Amino acid sequence: MGEWLEKVKQGLQRLGEAIRKSSDAAGKWIDLQAEIGRRTARIRRLQGEREKLIRQIGEKVYTLHTRGKVRNRDVLEDCVRIDEILGEIERLRREIEELRRRMAGREKPLAEVKDEAPLVEEEAAADAGEAQVEGAQAEAAGAAGEESEQAGQEERAEEPAGDQGLVQPVIDLNIEPEEAETEEAKDKGEAEASEQGQ
Repeated sequence: MGEWLEKVKQGLQRLGEAIRKSSDAAGKWIDLQAEIGRRTARIRRLQGEREKLIRQIGEKVYTLHTRGKVRNRDVLEDCVRIDEILGEIERLRREIEELRRRMAGREKPLAEVKDEAPLVEEEAAADAGEAQVEGAQAEAAGAAGEESEQAGQEERAEEPAGDQGLVQPVIDLNIEPEEAETEEAKDKGEAEASEQGQ
C-alpha cells in the first residue's frame, strides 16, 4: 500500500504543478486581454475626440462661409451643399406644418407679409375721400328728390278733378336700379291699398 500512496502523491504533485502552470498561463492571458481592452477603449475615446474636433472645425468653416470668408473651392462646395440641405429641411418643416394644419381642420394661413408698415395715412385719406363722395351723392339725391317732388305737386295741381283719386308715379332718374325696384313695389302697394279702400 505504501507504493500506491506514493504514486498517488506524485500524481497529485504533478497535477498541482500543471494547474499552477495553467493558472499562470490563464492569468497571463487574462492580463493581456485586459491590456488589449484598455488600449481599445483608449482608441475609441481618441476617435470620439477626433470626430468632435472635425465637427467643430466644420462648424467654424461653415460660420466663416456665412460671412463670405471661404475661398477654397472644395470647402466652398461643401458649404453650399450644407446651405441647400438647410433650405430643404426648412421647406420640409413648412410642409409638415401645412399638413398638420390640414389634419387639424384649420384653414390655410394668410399670405406672408414682408412689410408690416401701417397703412393709416392711406386708409384715412381713402375714408375721407369716400365720405366726401357719399356726402356729395346724398346732397345730389336730396336735391333731385326735392325737385321731382315739387314737379309732381305742380302736375297734380294741373290735373282735372276727376283724376285726383289716381296716384301718378313720380320717376326719379337718380335712383339706382335696386332702389327703383323697391320704389315700384311701394307704389304698387300704395295703389292696391287705395283700390281696396274705394
